[in-house]
Order: sequence, then C-alpha cells, then structure tokens
Amino acid sequence: MSLVLETERVFLRELLLNDVEPLETVLANAGASDKLSPPSARAFILAQRDSYREHGLGVWAAVHRESGMVLGYAGLRRESESDPELWCLIDVPYRGHGLGTEVATAILHHARERIGVERVIAFVPPDDEGAHRFVETLGMSLDDGERHLFATR
Repeated sequence: MSLVLETERVFLRELLLNDVEPLETVLANAGASDKLSPPSARAFILAQRDSYREHGLGVWAAVHRESGMVLGYAGLRRESESDPELWCLIDVPYRGHGLGTEVATAILHHARERIGVERVIAFVPPDDEGAHRFVETLGMSLDDGERHLFATR
C-alpha cells in the first residue's frame, strides 16, 4: 500500500484491486448513474495505478483513519496536457462532517506544494447547488462564466 496524503481523519492511498467492492458501494449509495461493474471498477483501478506511475497523480482511496473503512475516492486526474481535475466522492453516510472538504483541501495543497500545479479545475453539474457550494468552500470560482467549470484562484 502506498500512502499519498494524510489528514486529521482520513488518509489517501493508492487504489488496490480489493477496493472494487467498496467503490461499488460508494457509487451505489451516491446514486451514481455510471455505477462501476466489477470489470469496469477493476479497469478504473488499474488505470489509476498507471496514472500514478506515468503522471504522479490519480484518484486515490479515501480511508477513514479510525475505522479503516474506504469512505470514497478523491484525487487529481489529468487528460493529456489539460489542467488536473479534482475528483472527490465521499460515501453518503459520511457526508456532512467536513470530510470531503478536509480531503479536497489536502489534495489542493498537495497539487500546489508537492507537485507544482498552479491551477486545478473541477466540473460540477449545473443544477447541483451542494457541489457548487463545496468547490466554492475550497476557494474555487467559476471559470470563464461556465456554470459547470470551476478553477482554483
């Protein structure tokens, strides 16, 4: 297991193949329309592991320090030469306690201080006011007036 980041209540580590089931649970609880099937969850995990090696970033498992439970996933994804995109999904039972903000803040700090990224983006559904408030709490703002694209300031 490769630990990437730690916060007061959560640590982020590289995804492992035995994370398929916890990831499926998180997505099912979130009502995600793109639920991962075991083969696609496995492919997603393998793609992230390739991303770790090739780009030094990817999406990581968010693990509750106290219980050891996978709470969700979070990290940075980069498509080609674009700005890295913040991804953060915390399982429904753990929302409302500041865990997502804690994790995402650590990721943004990691991006700036450890890997030298100047700008991070986040795509937010136009009608998801909670997600809009979340990224604004992180200090992100609308980019070029697009209702779904936020960027660090």
